[in-house]
Amino acid sequence: MPQHSRFKVTVARLALLFSVCFLPSLAPAQDRSHSMTDAEIEQVRELSYQPNDRVALFQKFLDQRIADIQKINAAKRVNDRENLLHDLMDQFSALADELDDNLDDYQQKHWDVRKALRKLAEDSGKWAAILNQPPPDPAYNVTRKLALEAATDIHDSAQKVLEDQTAWFAAHPPVKEEEKGPVIIPR
Repeated sequence: MPQHSRFKVTVARLALLFSVCFLPSLAPAQDRSHSMTDAEIEQVRELSYQPNDRVALFQKFLDQRIADIQKINAAKRVNDRENLLHDLMDQFSALADELDDNLDDYQQKHWDVRKALRKLAEDSGKWAAILNQPPPDPAYNVTRKLALEAATDIHDSAQKVLEDQTAWFAAHPPVKEEEKGPVIIPR
Protein backbone atom coordinates (compact mmCIF):
# COMPACT_ATOMS: atom_id res chain seq x y z
CA MET A 1 0.00 0.00 0.00
CA PRO A 2 1.49 3.40 -0.95
CA GLN A 3 2.31 5.75 1.89
CA HIS A 4 -0.12 8.52 0.91
CA SER A 5 -3.09 6.11 0.78
CA ARG A 6 -2.26 4.93 4.33
CA PHE A 7 -2.32 8.62 5.30
CA LYS A 8 -5.82 8.99 3.77
CA VAL A 9 -7.02 5.94 5.69
CA THR A 10 -5.57 7.34 8.93
CA VAL A 11 -7.22 10.73 8.36
CA ALA A 12 -10.52 9.01 7.61
CA ARG A 13 -10.23 6.97 10.81
CA LEU A 14 -9.43 10.09 12.82
CA ALA A 15 -12.45 11.87 11.36
CA LEU A 16 -14.66 8.90 12.21
CA LEU A 17 -13.22 8.75 15.73
CA PHE A 18 -13.85 12.47 16.19
CA SER A 19 -17.46 12.19 15.06
CA VAL A 20 -18.12 9.21 17.32
CA CYS A 21 -16.50 10.82 20.37
CA PHE A 22 -17.57 14.44 20.15
CA LEU A 23 -20.78 14.76 18.16
CA PRO A 24 -22.99 12.89 20.66
CA SER A 25 -22.18 15.62 23.20
CA LEU A 26 -23.98 18.07 20.92
CA ALA A 27 -27.20 16.01 20.93
CA PRO A 28 -28.75 17.44 24.13
CA ALA A 29 -28.67 20.94 22.67
CA GLN A 30 -30.50 19.70 19.61
CA ASP A 31 -33.09 17.76 21.63
CA ARG A 32 -34.05 20.84 23.64
CA SER A 33 -34.83 22.81 20.47
CA HIS A 34 -37.29 20.09 19.37
CA SER A 35 -39.32 20.29 22.58
CA MET A 36 -41.11 23.42 21.32
CA THR A 37 -42.48 24.50 18.00
CA ASP A 38 -41.15 27.65 16.36
CA ALA A 39 -44.35 29.46 17.35
CA GLU A 40 -43.93 28.39 20.98
CA ILE A 41 -40.29 29.54 20.99
CA GLU A 42 -41.36 32.93 19.65
CA GLN A 43 -44.06 33.25 22.33
CA VAL A 44 -41.49 32.54 25.05
CA ARG A 45 -39.12 35.14 23.58
CA GLU A 46 -41.85 37.78 23.50
CA LEU A 47 -42.43 37.31 27.23
CA SER A 48 -38.79 37.47 28.29
CA TYR A 49 -39.42 40.49 30.55
CA GLN A 50 -42.83 39.41 31.82
CA PRO A 51 -41.95 36.60 34.23
CA ASN A 52 -45.47 35.79 35.48
CA ASP A 53 -46.76 35.49 31.93
CA ARG A 54 -43.72 33.46 30.90
CA VAL A 55 -44.18 30.96 33.75
CA ALA A 56 -47.87 30.69 32.84
CA LEU A 57 -46.93 30.12 29.19
CA PHE A 58 -44.52 27.30 30.09
CA GLN A 59 -47.24 25.78 32.25
CA LYS A 60 -49.64 25.98 29.30
CA PHE A 61 -47.13 24.11 27.10
CA LEU A 62 -46.59 21.48 29.79
CA ASP A 63 -50.36 21.08 30.25
CA GLN A 64 -50.71 20.62 26.48
CA ARG A 65 -48.14 17.80 26.50
CA ILE A 66 -49.93 16.19 29.47
CA ALA A 67 -53.30 16.45 27.67
CA ASP A 68 -51.79 14.87 24.54
CA ILE A 69 -50.39 12.00 26.65
CA GLN A 70 -53.85 11.45 28.13
CA LYS A 71 -55.49 11.47 24.67
CA ILE A 72 -53.03 8.96 23.23
CA ASN A 73 -53.34 6.73 26.26
CA ALA A 74 -57.16 6.83 26.16
CA ALA A 75 -57.43 6.19 22.41
CA LYS A 76 -58.08 2.59 21.40
CA ARG A 77 -56.10 2.66 18.18
CA VAL A 78 -53.14 4.93 17.66
CA ASN A 79 -50.42 4.29 15.13
CA ASP A 80 -46.97 4.33 16.69
CA ARG A 81 -48.35 4.90 20.21
CA GLU A 82 -45.09 4.03 21.96
CA ASN A 83 -43.00 6.50 19.95
CA LEU A 84 -45.60 9.26 20.31
CA LEU A 85 -45.66 8.78 24.08
CA HIS A 86 -41.86 8.69 24.17
CA ASP A 87 -41.62 11.97 22.23
CA LEU A 88 -44.26 13.72 24.33
CA MET A 89 -42.63 12.63 27.58
CA ASP A 90 -39.27 13.77 26.24
CA GLN A 91 -40.74 17.16 25.28
CA PHE A 92 -42.35 17.42 28.71
CA SER A 93 -38.97 16.82 30.40
CA ALA A 94 -37.20 19.41 28.27
CA LEU A 95 -39.92 22.01 28.86
CA ALA A 96 -39.94 21.33 32.59
CA ASP A 97 -36.15 21.68 32.72
CA GLU A 98 -36.35 24.97 30.84
CA LEU A 99 -39.03 26.25 33.22
CA ASP A 100 -36.97 25.14 36.21
CA ASP A 101 -34.00 27.13 34.85
CA ASN A 102 -36.26 30.17 34.50
CA LEU A 103 -37.50 29.77 38.08
CA ASP A 104 -33.92 29.64 39.35
CA ASP A 105 -33.13 32.81 37.43
CA TYR A 106 -36.23 34.62 38.72
CA GLN A 107 -35.40 33.54 42.26
CA GLN A 108 -31.85 34.90 42.05
CA LYS A 109 -33.01 38.21 40.61
CA HIS A 110 -35.98 38.49 43.02
CA TRP A 111 -38.47 38.89 40.20
CA ASP A 112 -41.95 38.56 41.63
CA VAL A 113 -43.58 35.46 40.13
CA ARG A 114 -45.79 34.56 43.09
CA LYS A 115 -48.98 34.94 41.05
CA ALA A 116 -47.93 32.32 38.49
CA LEU A 117 -46.28 30.08 41.10
CA ARG A 118 -49.51 29.58 43.05
CA LYS A 119 -51.22 28.01 40.05
CA LEU A 120 -48.08 26.12 38.99
CA ALA A 121 -47.59 24.62 42.46
CA GLU A 122 -51.20 23.48 42.51
CA ASP A 123 -51.40 22.07 38.98
CA SER A 124 -47.96 20.46 38.80
CA GLY A 125 -48.89 18.03 41.56
CA LYS A 126 -51.32 16.31 39.16
CA TRP A 127 -48.82 15.66 36.37
CA ALA A 128 -47.14 12.58 37.89
CA ALA A 129 -50.40 10.60 37.99
CA ILE A 130 -51.04 11.32 34.30
CA LEU A 131 -47.47 10.43 33.31
CA ASN A 132 -47.95 7.08 35.08
CA GLN A 133 -51.21 6.23 33.25
CA PRO A 134 -49.72 4.58 30.13
CA PRO A 135 -48.82 0.94 30.78
CA PRO A 136 -45.11 0.10 31.14
CA ASP A 137 -43.28 -0.22 27.84
CA PRO A 138 -39.55 -0.43 27.08
CA ALA A 139 -40.01 2.20 24.35
CA TYR A 140 -40.69 4.96 26.89
CA ASN A 141 -39.98 3.65 30.41
CA VAL A 142 -36.72 5.61 30.74
CA THR A 143 -38.26 8.73 29.23
CA ARG A 144 -41.23 8.41 31.60
CA LYS A 145 -38.84 8.19 34.56
CA LEU A 146 -37.12 11.40 33.43
CA ALA A 147 -40.48 13.12 32.90
CA LEU A 148 -41.63 12.07 36.38
CA GLU A 149 -38.43 13.44 37.90
CA ALA A 150 -38.89 16.69 35.96
CA ALA A 151 -42.51 16.97 37.13
CA THR A 152 -41.46 16.41 40.74
CA ASP A 153 -38.65 18.96 40.39
CA ILE A 154 -41.03 21.58 39.00
CA HIS A 155 -43.57 20.94 41.74
CA ASP A 156 -40.90 21.17 44.47
CA SER A 157 -39.26 24.23 42.87
CA ALA A 158 -42.59 26.04 42.51
CA GLN A 159 -43.43 25.47 46.17
CA LYS A 160 -39.95 26.42 47.40
CA VAL A 161 -39.66 29.55 45.26
CA LEU A 162 -43.18 30.58 46.28
CA GLU A 163 -42.26 30.22 49.97
CA ASP A 164 -38.96 32.05 49.49
CA GLN A 165 -40.55 34.87 47.52
CA THR A 166 -43.37 35.26 50.02
CA ALA A 167 -40.78 35.69 52.78
CA TRP A 168 -38.56 37.97 50.64
CA PHE A 169 -41.35 40.33 49.60
CA ALA A 170 -42.71 40.45 53.16
CA ALA A 171 -39.30 41.68 54.29
CA HIS A 172 -38.73 43.86 51.19
CA PRO A 173 -42.09 45.17 50.03
CA PRO A 174 -42.06 46.53 46.49
CA VAL A 175 -42.52 50.27 46.08
CA LYS A 176 -45.99 51.10 44.82
CA GLU A 177 -46.48 53.41 41.85
CA GLU A 178 -48.15 56.20 43.84
CA GLU A 179 -45.26 56.20 46.35
CA LYS A 180 -42.74 56.83 43.59
CA GLY A 181 -44.23 60.18 42.71
CA PRO A 182 -44.62 61.74 39.28
CA VAL A 183 -42.06 61.08 36.60
CA ILE A 184 -40.28 64.29 35.71
CA ILE A 185 -38.73 64.33 32.28
CA PRO A 186 -36.08 67.02 31.82
CA ARG A 187 -36.44 69.26 28.79
